[in-house]
Amino acid sequence: MHYEARVSVVRRILGVVLLASTLPCAAQTLVAVAVTPANPSIANQTTQPFAATGTYSDGSQKNLTNSVTWSSSASSVASMTAAGVATGHKLGTAMITATASGIAGSTALTVSGLLLLAVTPANPVILKGTTQQFNATAILVGQQTHTQDLTSQVTWSASPASTATVSVTGVATGVAAGSATIKAALRTYSGSAVLNVSSTPPPNLGQWSAPFGLGAIGIHAALLRTGQVLLYQYGTPYGNGNRSCCSLAKVFDPNSYTITDVTLPFTRDIFCSGLNIQANGQVVITGGTYDPLHEDAGIFDTTIFDPETETWSDTGLMNYARWYPSNVELPDGTTLTMAGSNQAGNGRQRSLEIYSPATGSWTALPASANMQDKPEPELYPSLFLLPNGTVVDAGPNQTTRAFSPATKTWSTVGNMNYGYRDHESSVLLPGLEKVLISGGSPTPNSQGTTYTNTAEVIDFSSSTPAWVYTGNMNIGRYHHMLVLLGDGTVLAVGGAQNGHYGSPVFVPELYNPTTGIWTQMASQAGQRGYHSTALLLPDGRVLSAGSDSSTPWQQTLEIYSPPYLFQGARPVISSAPANITYGANFTLTTPDAGNVTRVALIRPGAVTHSTNFDQRYVDLTWQGGQGQLTVTTPSSSNLAPPGFYMLVIVNSNGIPSVMPFLQLQ
Repeated sequence: MHYEARVSVVRRILGVVLLASTLPCAAQTLVAVAVTPANPSIANQTTQPFAATGTYSDGSQKNLTNSVTWSSSASSVASMTAAGVATGHKLGTAMITATASGIAGSTALTVSGLLLLAVTPANPVILKGTTQQFNATAILVGQQTHTQDLTSQVTWSASPASTATVSVTGVATGVAAGSATIKAALRTYSGSAVLNVSSTPPPNLGQWSAPFGLGAIGIHAALLRTGQVLLYQYGTPYGNGNRSCCSLAKVFDPNSYTITDVTLPFTRDIFCSGLNIQANGQVVITGGTYDPLHEDAGIFDTTIFDPETETWSDTGLMNYARWYPSNVELPDGTTLTMAGSNQAGNGRQRSLEIYSPATGSWTALPASANMQDKPEPELYPSLFLLPNGTVVDAGPNQTTRAFSPATKTWSTVGNMNYGYRDHESSVLLPGLEKVLISGGSPTPNSQGTTYTNTAEVIDFSSSTPAWVYTGNMNIGRYHHMLVLLGDGTVLAVGGAQNGHYGSPVFVPELYNPTTGIWTQMASQAGQRGYHSTALLLPDGRVLSAGSDSSTPWQQTLEIYSPPYLFQGARPVISSAPANITYGANFTLTTPDAGNVTRVALIRPGAVTHSTNFDQRYVDLTWQGGQGQLTVTTPSSSNLAPPGFYMLVIVNSNGIPSVMPFLQLQ
């Protein structure tokens, strides 16, 4: 072909390409508009920005916030600007709609009354000349609690200004050593926190998030193998014949802060039930209440929650009705359940029974297995599986006993020095031979002001196990939770000092099992006494929720970042198997192989009423290599019952990794 002819062909091709690039693509047709955030609640006279996202027929998406037409179905409740910002004018609900090319998307906006304005962090310490970001969070009135970030909408002030100043966005600056009150104000509402300014570098006390509205009271909580948290409370509304209906339940995602409603779809109240996580990752819930108005009456039901489908199911009835029972997984993957009030609410169950996940049925144990407590068994006993296969009942009764699943009999171990510890909290320490117990009241069903700051440890590896006092907590408390952290230390969260809810304790304490010393950490904002929960998350943070105290905090949660999250770069698990077996080796790849000092499995928490069922920290042995570790799994299911665990590596600075789940089979 001549040169001129080739040029002519090329020009024609380029012309077609250029023409095609200027023509609209017929496939890109707008098919849907989504409005976010979904179904928010705001305080009256505050604003909420919305975003609109368009989805096209080819699957692509585009931000349409500034090109849609915004409207409100009730402008007297909430009005809209052309930029998608809503302003609340009076209490009520308005549908907020975004329209483009005849396609509309909408969501409901609820305008609520502001109940409380919380300023967080609650009591931080900073070095003079440095800054601290404060946040203002509204807790809103409604059938379910909602929260709203008002940090950019409140008026900030600091007093005295000679100690600290604060910007219009809530950033405080330490000017001189001392204490200053940081205040946020909105109309007639205000909230404040104390900022402590130090002339020397302050200790690392960790940090709490702002409160977040869950829409339910986190009286029970379980960490799911998905990394999300199941939280549930009592049935609502009360009364359906002689049963209250359908416990309110939520699944909370601690990464996206999204909530899924998973309220029970059938008539059952699983309030004051026992719970633990089975080998297949499902949550098994034993008992509950026949009616919260018919106090102490237990039920026979067993309820299963599946984390993958987020659905509930029913399984075999227990042989004995139970309210306030305790669960513990045995080495064969079955669940041992004991204690709890009977169906009439006038007595406590002495009989034990075992649940088989394979058959969905219960087997009652012989009379030789009956609980021996006098005059009657305690409620929610603290149960721990030991490496020798026995189950120890470590409290709240003064007398400690051990149960043998093999012989179906009990033996007496010894007595606590303090005596009876009502609403104590206890934990099986790393090493799996020692139990730590702390706090509590000497009076059963305590409603007074007697509580203790003492703590004791018993070592079951000893030929003669005996309780020995360890360091005292700095603050006496009961109704608190003890949480095993990613580095093997223990965090005491919440509690009260006057009845179930009075004189709440806001300051958590960190216990070092090596030194026996408790150290006070950063204060949380919410009241977390009776009916509160706390558990470890896969990223090393701690979730704290619940306490039906009739305060604005009861339907909120907070998340604590321990000091180890502020001590430098975290070690990274690049890859690990999803499944492991007993007495075998597996390969864990990590760029930090040369700096790892600890490898462990951490069982996910299942908690309620100061009790964490099955919580355990299982140290593993390993050998280092170039960019990888060869890790040896537990030799026996006595050490780690089958199921899902979080895998953690800890570096020489005591910093744990993010913890992926794996299944031990």
